[in-house]
Amino acid sequence: MLRYVCATVVIGGGLLMAFTTYKFNYIFKWADEYLTNSHPYLKRNKNLILIVQCFFILGFAIGATDILTGKADPIRYFVGVVFVIAACFAFFLMRYIEQLTSALQEQGDEVIIQNKNLQLQVKQQVGEVMYHDQMLQASNEVASLLLASSVEEFDRVLHECMGVLAGSVDADRMYIWKNHKKGDKLYCTQIIEWSELVEPQQDKDLVIDIPYDENIPGWEEAFTNGRSVNGLVRNLSLAEQAQLSPQGILSILVVPVYYKNEFWGFIGFDDCHSEREFSQAQEGILRTAGVLIATALLRNEMTVELIRAQEDALAGTEAKSRFLASMSHEIRTPINAITGMVAIAKDTEEKEKIYDYLEKIDGVTRQLLGIINDILDMSKIEAGKMHLASEVFDLYDLLDNVKNIIGVRTEEKNQELQIHLGENVPRLVEGDELRLTQILLNLLSNATKFTPEEGKIEVKIDCLGADADSFDLRFLVKDNGIGISKAQQAVVFKSFEQAEKSTAREYGGTGLGLVISKHIAEMMNGGITLESELGKGSSFTVDIKVKRASAIASNKHEEYEESSFSLEGKFVLLAEDIEINREIVITLLTRKGAKVHWGANGEEILTLFQKDPDLYDLILMDIQMPVMDGYEATEKIRSSGLERAETIPIIAMTANAFAEDVKKCLAAGMNGHIPKPVDVKVLYQTLFEILR
Repeated sequence: MLRYVCATVVIGGGLLMAFTTYKFNYIFKWADEYLTNSHPYLKRNKNLILIVQCFFILGFAIGATDILTGKADPIRYFVGVVFVIAACFAFFLMRYIEQLTSALQEQGDEVIIQNKNLQLQVKQQVGEVMYHDQMLQASNEVASLLLASSVEEFDRVLHECMGVLAGSVDADRMYIWKNHKKGDKLYCTQIIEWSELVEPQQDKDLVIDIPYDENIPGWEEAFTNGRSVNGLVRNLSLAEQAQLSPQGILSILVVPVYYKNEFWGFIGFDDCHSEREFSQAQEGILRTAGVLIATALLRNEMTVELIRAQEDALAGTEAKSRFLASMSHEIRTPINAITGMVAIAKDTEEKEKIYDYLEKIDGVTRQLLGIINDILDMSKIEAGKMHLASEVFDLYDLLDNVKNIIGVRTEEKNQELQIHLGENVPRLVEGDELRLTQILLNLLSNATKFTPEEGKIEVKIDCLGADADSFDLRFLVKDNGIGISKAQQAVVFKSFEQAEKSTAREYGGTGLGLVISKHIAEMMNGGITLESELGKGSSFTVDIKVKRASAIASNKHEEYEESSFSLEGKFVLLAEDIEINREIVITLLTRKGAKVHWGANGEEILTLFQKDPDLYDLILMDIQMPVMDGYEATEKIRSSGLERAETIPIIAMTANAFAEDVKKCLAAGMNGHIPKPVDVKVLYQTLFEILR
């Protein structure tokens, strides 16, 4: 019975061993697929396991047969079978654990490597975030410094801010460039630079007046479209390399700057020690910070301009205040002389003394008129309403006239006046004779005023060049007077200024003569320059351009002779609302034999003319009158349809003496213009020309 039991156990053990081997193989496969997805040992030993199964079955079958036939001890054999089974099971289990441990170790190594890579990426990202944070902090610091800076400290603060911003990206140089045009071509110039451990480029040829299309092609288009220039210099075009490489630049980032939606210029960052490209994040932050710096620069420029304009305005106000005080003195002084001389003349019966007083009153009156004319000329200049006439005149006669006028003053001070006329100076020219005379009289009046007695004044006239239409003339006025210091030469051509504040007190004058003369010379396509040394005299050079004059157009007006000039048989109709003015004109006319009818306004003049249009030979018409002014009266006379209404000479006699006033009078139908105060010679000359 025991034998059968042992045989059954042996056969069952063999089957169990074969089944277990198979089952373990299945389990190993499942575990392998679940845990490692690849078990190399089981895959290599699949056939070996099948052979082991066959041997188990065959060996246990033989063992069971030996037990049943009595050839073997069942108990001992059973125990051996159990140990064999246990050993085989342990062997396969250990092999599996070994392979599983190896697979898990390999997976662990991969996980560790992946973890290290992930940590490295996180570290890099954290570093970039911190780097960008530092850049943003630098930008915020720049903004704070610029906003808190005053105008006086702005340049220093701006340079410091550029250093902070450049340091945040390890740049060796930072700069700001501004655009400007020459003709239709766009140029740029570096206006400020920060650099460290590299050679500065500020004020060098490579950063001044650089044309976009030639030296840095493509930049203008890129900047206009809002793009930046970022990269290695060696990768740029040959023209760009020729511009950048001599400055030692290896890598560059340049971003455009806009002001009021217009391309204003650009800011740039250079790396002169390494080749690299700035990241998009760096570019974005630097673009914002750069625009901030450029905006602050523009704001400071506007502030400086406003401060300068305010200072100029204050200086101008002070100058005008001094000028008004001076004018008050200059005007009151001749008025005082006039009233004083009139009072003295009233108390004397000696005709010679009275005549002398009247001569002095006449001189003072002309002085006062000159002051008023200077003030009026200055007002026309400031209003942009000064215009030049264009008439043919004799330059030699002009110089003779100037010499005669100034000669009186030089004789009083026993000064020597010399006029040298170059051989190639033309006699007949076309231009504004009165304004040229005004320039020369202003300069010569100053020369006589500031030159001591027995001093010397010299005038030289030369022709510098000529073409088919014009001459370039130069007038040199030189004296050996008190001279002008270098510091004061800068203000003598400014409005309402004199070389020294004490000059007005000692010598008088408005301080407007040189300003007016300079403006007139510039209107004549020339100018005035000054050379002077204090205590040794001054030299003024006037350059002007005049037109050529034809011989046909150069006939001068025939001069009247006062002794033979007569208005006998002439009937004049006078329009004048001011009684004293009316009395003066009537006296001047009647003493030459004329008869005069007068009216106090344009309406009265129109009525008188309509009553007897054939009676009058001439109408002298004031402009500013009550009821009806001179313009309207003239137009109604011309359009009345009466006999001689269109042909009777009408001459304006008015204080409206500007060039535009003369044109307006002529446009209204008048034949001429006599300015007030009335110059007797001008009045008689005009009547002589009209009535002859």
